[in-house]
Amino acid sequence: MRRFGLAKLSMAGAVVALVAGMVVASGGPAVAAKRAANKPKSGGNLSIGVEAAWTTFDPLQQNNFVSYDVDESLYGSLLQLGAGGKILPDLATSLKGSNGDKTWVITLRKGLKFQDGTPLNPAAVVFNLERVSNPANDCLCYSSVEDIKSVAATGKNSVTVQLSTPDSTFPSVLAGPPGMMVSPSAVQSEGASYAQHPVGAGPFKLGTVVPGNSATLVRWNGYWNKPQPYLSSVTFKVMTDATTRLSSLQSGVIQDDEDVSPTQLPSLQSNPQFKVTSLGGVGTLFVQFQTQAAPLNNVLAREAITYATNPGQINQALFNGKYTTGIESPWTPQSWGYPGKVPGYQTYNLAKAKALVRQLGGLSFTLTIRANDPIALSQAEALQSQWAQAGIHAQIAVLQNVALIQASNKGNYQAMLYRWAGGYDPDANVFVFFLSGSPTNASQLNDQTVDAYLFQERAATTQKARKKIFFELAKQLAKDAPRDYLSAADWWRVSVSTLHGVPNLANNYMQLAGAWMS
Repeated sequence: MRRFGLAKLSMAGAVVALVAGMVVASGGPAVAAKRAANKPKSGGNLSIGVEAAWTTFDPLQQNNFVSYDVDESLYGSLLQLGAGGKILPDLATSLKGSNGDKTWVITLRKGLKFQDGTPLNPAAVVFNLERVSNPANDCLCYSSVEDIKSVAATGKNSVTVQLSTPDSTFPSVLAGPPGMMVSPSAVQSEGASYAQHPVGAGPFKLGTVVPGNSATLVRWNGYWNKPQPYLSSVTFKVMTDATTRLSSLQSGVIQDDEDVSPTQLPSLQSNPQFKVTSLGGVGTLFVQFQTQAAPLNNVLAREAITYATNPGQINQALFNGKYTTGIESPWTPQSWGYPGKVPGYQTYNLAKAKALVRQLGGLSFTLTIRANDPIALSQAEALQSQWAQAGIHAQIAVLQNVALIQASNKGNYQAMLYRWAGGYDPDANVFVFFLSGSPTNASQLNDQTVDAYLFQERAATTQKARKKIFFELAKQLAKDAPRDYLSAADWWRVSVSTLHGVPNLANNYMQLAGAWMS
């Protein structure tokens, strides 16, 4: 589809060239100059300030959005997420479902190769899908692919996937980490060290890495979608503090700040050197609870904390009211799965919180947050103060980002301030996080009713039917109270005005193949 689209653009370009020639002949050189200025240019080195270090270069263990950004540039994906949540072709030209969404046929582009010269053919796709769906490989994406029953090369450019259960979300799965194709040759030769020596088929290949500090990717000239990529290199610089990122942007050290605090917006929006993009958010910011360990294994304790939380007050006090509050489920108003008000959700009610604390005989726990993050600390202290009004005593503990994610995945915490960038398909915000036994079920919720709803929504074939199931799921999650929702994970991205071609996605993921500098 993308190749066909490029052909259409080329034809349109020929028409535009003729029209432009007529304009020039009639005395419009400024118009022609403007067109030339808007044409992508090759070259340039982009530095992006990111709030945390990547955790891996292997999609198998990808668990934060910085890792996703780096891996997306290294690998591309079978399918790609487009603006508004549309699923677009990338390494594959099409994906067709049949047999009630239990059979899927992937059609690859012809002539694809990995960065080490290995053919990206049906055999390579089979290798990759078997790799991520093999439980022995401990893929963090396993819950999304465990229903893969078989994978087979069924043509020169086609692969057929048989699922054990119907799954209408399979296209969005292949637009994520499971669809990122790794070189079988590299995996086999590198073994356990593959994550340090990744080889994909994306627009950039790995250059210089300073662990925990920066990762530089360089243009790969063998990328399928020529003349992309335009940039000579992309460097991800780890800058955990928002003030540091802002000053680095203003001084020219970086050209893009992936996550601007809303309190910084006024000084940026009035400066023509920068462009600020409000992305909204399809993910959420929340306090997650470890539901299997005392004291928060008691649902009354989780309810008390949520009743004692006033997200709107925190939003006004810390962020000038810029974040979207009133969230009562894993979905935001930008998601088609958003249910609005959820019956049974514990909205702010200090009297109810105090009553539950008395019933419990007191409540104390530890809230874990990310280290070196003043914003997270201010949020945690605000929550600590609100909870204290209900007689709830919370200590604040800090962990470095990678350690925090590991603690979350292993359940080694009591409560944790966490953010999920979110998915356009509502399934991406719930299935892997609440399915019993999922590697990323950080709250360790174990509810058969929730599990049943999760499989029902995947089997449903219409958006209307799925939305009804999501609403029932939201009500059940309100009963279980595994999370205390604070706001949508709204994003503001700021870059120099000379950076172009980066799609605006509400999950804040960066696609850099088409990025260029003027």
